[in-house]
Amino acid sequence: MKNTEKQILELSKKILNNSGFGYDDENQIKCTELNEDSFFGHSKEESQNIWQISFLWGEEEFGKSRGAFLYIDDDKKLPLLLVHSLGQSKIKYSLSNDGKTIVSSTNVKFTIEE
Repeated sequence: MKNTEKQILELSKKILNNSGFGYDDENQIKCTELNEDSFFGHSKEESQNIWQISFLWGEEEFGKSRGAFLYIDDDKKLPLLLVHSLGQSKIKYSLSNDGKTIVSSTNVKFTIEE
């Protein structure tokens, strides 16, 4: 993995806050390293380093917390999938006019790092 757990936790908080999805308690956010062979569309010959972020959300909306997962590509530092009790959202991206800003389908903006 290129990134540390601390870096991914900070990135996760930004992603969740910027997407409007949010989380209940930042102290409950947990990171797990995954090495997936085909779960995210890669062939078995091509592995992908992924972080699985688990967190609680929804206490304010539903009166109790619910579990959710965010998957982040370690190499690109971009979210791939958000799974929660209401369903799941595969996150897609487009490049903005400046050629450096990536905008996700969840309205999260990232700048391409050189």
